[in-house]
Amino acid sequence: MTDEDGQNDKKGTRNAMTDASIPLQFVARGLDDARRAEAEAALRELAARRIAPLLAAAGWTHEPLRAVVTDEGKGAAPIEVRLHLHLPRRNVAEARATGRDLGSVVEQAVEHLRRRAQRALERLRGQESWRRRARRERLHALKARVAALPPEIAREAEAGLAGLDLSRLERIARRELAFMRAMGELEPAYPTLTDVIDETLAETRAAWTPGLKPEEVERALLRTLFKVLDREAENGRVFVDALSLQARPARDAEDQAEDMVQEEFHEFHQPDEDLSLADILPDPSAMSAEDAQIEAADAALERGGLVAAILRDLPALWRRALVLREIEGFDEPDLAHILDIPRQTAAAHVVHARAFVVARLTRAGLAGGDEIDLARLLAGGAAEERP
Repeated sequence: MTDEDGQNDKKGTRNAMTDASIPLQFVARGLDDARRAEAEAALRELAARRIAPLLAAAGWTHEPLRAVVTDEGKGAAPIEVRLHLHLPRRNVAEARATGRDLGSVVEQAVEHLRRRAQRALERLRGQESWRRRARRERLHALKARVAALPPEIAREAEAGLAGLDLSRLERIARRELAFMRAMGELEPAYPTLTDVIDETLAETRAAWTPGLKPEEVERALLRTLFKVLDREAENGRVFVDALSLQARPARDAEDQAEDMVQEEFHEFHQPDEDLSLADILPDPSAMSAEDAQIEAADAALERGGLVAAILRDLPALWRRALVLREIEGFDEPDLAHILDIPRQTAAAHVVHARAFVVARLTRAGLAGGDEIDLARLLAGGAAEERP
């Protein structure tokens, strides 16, 4: 066997390995046989070196690489190379390159495809890092918008936000994060409270309206807060079919909700499993004040956990309207502005949510009328009728 024959055998073996690792579906338009063979060989060789290792590492080798090379000829238009590759979890990577030199255009297209395929596969292996990167990009874009504001508006926005008490904003954000995580709309550890507050402040500053009063600034912040949370929930739904290949599986949302209200603890907790004579004989003395206080605290904790579980089952807008109205004290015009809905709709949401909560509490024996003090219930207080 000559050296040339050996090289040809090696070349044929390499092509066979390439075909096995990443099949190629090649279409050429306007190319003669020689240039067609040149383009196909370049695609196979580059795909084997740059793309096949990525797919092999992900265990994804059966989908073909689809390539279309077009040359109109006579200098009418540059050569165009289009590449299309299906990836795991119904992702698709595409690349396009144009130019006058066939080899350079093919190499450029393959490199673009490699970067996009690598990004998609890394996204599957660690979605949280990509979401954090996307958040940083949004924050950078918001900072650019703030920098483009007129100086007087930028100074007013900075002063208006700096002098505002953010404790209520943080309290509402923390509560809403807990409910959305319990419903499985958000991951247990992402986004954090700091992430949400930072993005809310940045968006409000970038969209600042001159002449706002402090209470109007607070309403604008709350309105932006709910939009940020809804966007995070929507972004999370995009990844339902794209679970991370390396991340630990998330805990069941129902288990998280039960932990939040301590359902399992209260169902199975036995403070004294050893039966004694004192357990079956009546106590001749009256219950001490300390015992009564402990019993009242336990009952209040149970009621608060029940109300939290009931609110978890409400539609998001109903829950937000009821909590903002009953706990935070916002009136209907404020609710309409914060939730970005008509005033009549906001009032209807409060009525429907209240009726739902009262019905569930009545069934549990904790409410005897239509008027309940929801704020005190959530804080662990007694359910009382308002005067």
